[in-house]
Amino acid sequence: MKGRRRQIKKCTNTLRNRDGIALIATLILGMIAISFTLTMVYLAREGTRVGGVEGRYQAALQAANGGADLMIDFIRHYSGTSSQPARFNAGSLVINDGSNGAHHYPDTNTRFNVTLGNYLVSVTITKTQCTIESTTFKCLHNIVSQATNTSSANEKATVEVLYKVTY
Repeated sequence: MKGRRRQIKKCTNTLRNRDGIALIATLILGMIAISFTLTMVYLAREGTRVGGVEGRYQAALQAANGGADLMIDFIRHYSGTSSQPARFNAGSLVINDGSNGAHHYPDTNTRFNVTLGNYLVSVTITKTQCTIESTTFKCLHNIVSQATNTSSANEKATVEVLYKVTY
């Protein structure tokens, strides 16, 4: 029983001695401060990375929109006949639909590739639905434009546009 009392007294004395508590508290607070700092560095780094990805995606999206706009201008100014494929001159850009002249209006055979900045843009009319109402010829063109960065295949965007035109 005497040995047991000695052990209890020794434990009580150890608990009353607070010389090491400041060191333990400092170490715990230091670990919390380090983890907070590392979290902030990680969040700042990820924010910068995500911002760069968003900027590159916006550039690809603008190139794809530009390709769709070119196809719409091509449709608006279409001058193809059954004997000659259509050509469209947009400044320094000359677009030829590459068809064999088998159609008189832009349809699913109409496609072209164009380079806009660092992006290769592939534009296609994927579906054309035309109706004739008395003397009016109406067509709905489904245009798909895909822009891919020529220096990095990871940057790409696709735009799908439905364009209605009356001939």
